[in-house]
Parts: sequence; structure tokens; C-alpha cells
Amino acid sequence: MALFDPKTQVRLQLGESIPPGGVDTDTMFTDAQIQSFLDTCNQLVNKATAMAWRAKAAAFVGQVDVQEGNSSRKMSQAYENAMAQARFWEQQLENNLVVGATRQGVNRRIMPW
Repeated sequence: MALFDPKTQVRLQLGESIPPGGVDTDTMFTDAQIQSFLDTCNQLVNKATAMAWRAKAAAFVGQVDVQEGNSSRKMSQAYENAMAQARFWEQQLENNLVVGATRQGVNRRIMPW
């Protein structure tokens, strides 16, 4: 049983929750964009999340490191971190409840041996 609808699951896995009292345009992706990722990936939440992380990485690609006085910000790491998240979600199973399910369906009483 899913606790959230697919769009909400993708948003949670992206760290793009709609703020309290806010709307979807207050985040990096609108609901229509999230739905587009899901549609493109045949409603597979983890694949859609990976696609969205790649889109985030594309937005971060132009960021550069900044150093002002004693302060520095390594903004260029945002791209690499987003791509690492994309790779992570691409490798995740879509439904962890299915793991090992084939072993549960064996009825030993009908086996001839």
C-alpha cells in the first residue's frame, strides 16, 4: 500500500516538497512537470525521480565556486551531487515488496518428488 500518490513520492525523493501554504510553482518543478516525468517513465516513481534529478543537474551545470574574503561556496558541487542522486534513483527497485515474492508462491505439496 502506497502512503503517497506517485507525484508526492517523486517530490519527496527530490526534496521538492510544496511548502505549507504554498503552491507547486514555489518549487523547482510544477505538478505538470512531475506528471510529465511520471508519464515518460510509465509511472515508475524511481525512474521518474532519476529523470527529475538529471533535470536538476542540467539547471546546476553552470554554477561555479565562489570565494569572497574568508568565505567560499562550492556551488559547482551541486551538479555532481544531483547526478549522483540520479544514478542512485536509477538503480533502485521500483517495488521493494516484490523482492523474494517468487519463493513465497511455491506449493511443495504439488511437487512430484
